[in-house]
Amino acid sequence: MSSIVLRAHFFFACTIKFGLVVVINFPTKSITKTNLFIMIKPRHFFLLITFLVSSAIFSQNNEETVKSKIGVVLENYFELDREAIHIHVNKSTFLSKETIWYQGYIVNRKTDKPFYTSNVFVLLLDENGKQLSEKLVFADNGVFSGQIKLDPNLDSGNYYIQVYTNWMNNFIENESTLVKVNIINPDQGIRETKKIVKETLKIYLNPEGKNLISGVSNAIGIQVKDCNNNTPTDLEATIQNSKGEALQTVKLNNFGLGNFTQSQLHKC
Repeated sequence: MSSIVLRAHFFFACTIKFGLVVVINFPTKSITKTNLFIMIKPRHFFLLITFLVSSAIFSQNNEETVKSKIGVVLENYFELDREAIHIHVNKSTFLSKETIWYQGYIVNRKTDKPFYTSNVFVLLLDENGKQLSEKLVFADNGVFSGQIKLDPNLDSGNYYIQVYTNWMNNFIENESTLVKVNIINPDQGIRETKKIVKETLKIYLNPEGKNLISGVSNAIGIQVKDCNNNTPTDLEATIQNSKGEALQTVKLNNFGLGNFTQSQLHKC
């Protein structure tokens, strides 16, 4: 007595003994018993073979249909209109208590004409990419404008304005635009980003009116900087007389600037 082993595309094995028993092994947890014994008649064998062959043909046709659909999706994806977005700000350096004013425009990359999108997202990011604020603004005929009110407590440093449209969310590519701005907190000064050349540090004294007047009080400004115009932080200046005696101490800000008043100056 002969037997035939068939394997279908949906992964189960059939051992057929003509006129007797079919043993089907299902590799699935949904069947409580691994082996199921089913009585089958010889005339049903041809129907079983036909079913398996038809299933294989259907699987092949289905695969070709899926590939065809993927091709259509990709073709449509690259045929869709794409935007280019640009933004300008009123200046590149701001104090943390100021407001950033901006204006931007959106154009169709294929035609270089204004794009019809109306929703534009404007984000403020720190130098680590952390989002600090987000605003949705309206674009009319490809043009948008607005403002960003800065938090007075922002630290001095570099920040970024990111703009993108709602239409751009339909694509996996990042087509947004970034603009770098520098923000200075007056209480912190300019953040030191360059090495101070200590050997070249100089002290500049700037009397009010550019002249010192004998016998009266004089307001005098102090500035400290190196050859690259960089200034160390946490500086103090000690004012001494000709005998080396300390008269007063002046705390300089992070810009290296300070001032003091000296009374009753006399000619030497």
